[in-house]
Amino acid sequence: MKEKSLIKKSKCTKLALIAFALVGILSNFSCGQYTNDLDSYFKYWTSIARSTSNNIEILAKQNAPATEGKDEDKIYCLSSQNNQTLEFELDNPQNFTLVDYDGLISFNIDAKKIDAKKGTDYTYNITNTKLSLILKKAFLEKYEQGVNNSSTLISLTIKLKADDGRIFPEYKTEFSINTAPPCPKEIITAQTTTQPYKLVLCIAFDSKDIGEKYSSIDKKNQPCIKI
Repeated sequence: MKEKSLIKKSKCTKLALIAFALVGILSNFSCGQYTNDLDSYFKYWTSIARSTSNNIEILAKQNAPATEGKDEDKIYCLSSQNNQTLEFELDNPQNFTLVDYDGLISFNIDAKKIDAKKGTDYTYNITNTKLSLILKKAFLEKYEQGVNNSSTLISLTIKLKADDGRIFPEYKTEFSINTAPPCPKEIITAQTTTQPYKLVLCIAFDSKDIGEKYSSIDKKNQPCIKI
């Protein structure tokens, strides 16, 4: 009887050890899985999508290479000669699905919102890594500096939104619409034929270039020409 009792105790002890080991393994697995899930959850909800760079400087330099694309206030100036395509690279570490919605793009002048309409004044396309914004020629001409006595600094705001409903911190950038004049075709000095004689600097422009630059706008902010 004693031997049978010892055998039973030995079997029970082995079973208990096996069960304990299984519980430990399962506990470690569950805790590890829980920790991983918690870590992923934390990363997802603390990460954001944002714009990291754009091509406004490049477009401005194409418009006015002589001044590095900037006006006297060091603001980048875009041309209204054609549609302008602004490209924004997006940092999106969690690969959020970014969605289109009414508040994605907005424009302001002097803290006042511009009533710009999607489809008429601008269009855009958004993916998880890039936003392409096309500003229409008519919209640009409307806010060209020197037109209707306007001298405007446009503030563009982008608010990215994920498909889970989260709206990320807004991104702002500023620029003006100020089409650079065409290059002179010819610059010569002359002298008046009557006394007192005076030297005259004559600057000639190609009418075709003037027409291409300012075809449908009356630009009035060209007080001087620097040579």
